[in-house]
Amino acid sequence: PLASQIAQLSFGEWLVASIGFFVVGWVFQFVGHYFEKKKPAFVDDVIGLAIGPLFVLAEFIFMLGFRKPLHARILQEAR
Repeated sequence: PLASQIAQLSFGEWLVASIGFFVVGWVFQFVGHYFEKKKPAFVDDVIGLAIGPLFVLAEFIFMLGFRKPLHARILQEAR
C-alpha cells in the first residue's frame, strides 16, 4: 500500500510527498468549489482559515480520549 511506502521514505522525501499531497488536496478542494459554484468559507471570513486546523486538532484530541467532559458538553450543545 501507498502508506507503507511513504512510511519508509527518508525525512526529506516524506516531507516533499506530504507537501505534494497537501497541495493536490487543495487543488481538488478548489475544483469542487468551482463546480459547486460556491466560494470557500475563508474568502468571507479569514478566521475560518485558522479555526479549521484547530477543529481537526480538537477532534484528534477527543478521539484519543482526552477531555471527555468537554467533548460531551460540546456534543450536547451541538444537539
